[in-house]
Amino acid sequence: NYITKTTAYTFTTPNMPASLVSISPSSASPVKKGLITISGTGFGTNVVSDITVYLANSTGKIYKLRVMSVNDTTIVCGLPGGNAGVYSVKVTINNLGDIPVGTPNADQFQYKLSIESISPTTGPYYGGTLLTITGGVYSTDLL
Repeated sequence: NYITKTTAYTFTTPNMPASLVSISPSSASPVKKGLITISGTGFGTNVVSDITVYLANSTGKIYKLRVMSVNDTTIVCGLPGGNAGVYSVKVTINNLGDIPVGTPNADQFQYKLSIESISPTTGPYYGGTLLTITGGVYSTDLL
């Protein structure tokens, strides 16, 4: 008098929650365009149009980045120039919402101004000396 019962079940592996782990580079010139790579987990194989990435700072300045490519662990975006300062990288994926930062400060990006030298270093008290400032982050638009 043995009773046998067969039942079926389906096991679905849970999706790993998405998380931003690092960005590269973490700083750039505010007047040069380039690329920024966002590394993490769970980005999925979404189409580029399903992902929104932007830089935001504490003053409310926001730069929307152009998403170039995406896979489960990497998002590559075009990096526009911008105002000097510290920004947070924000990633939003349709149907998932804002992606949390998995490593403290991993989302911090900075547009940096850099002065390498000023010449001459001395001049007359009343001015009139032409200065030459060198560095890699200047634009004629700033003059």
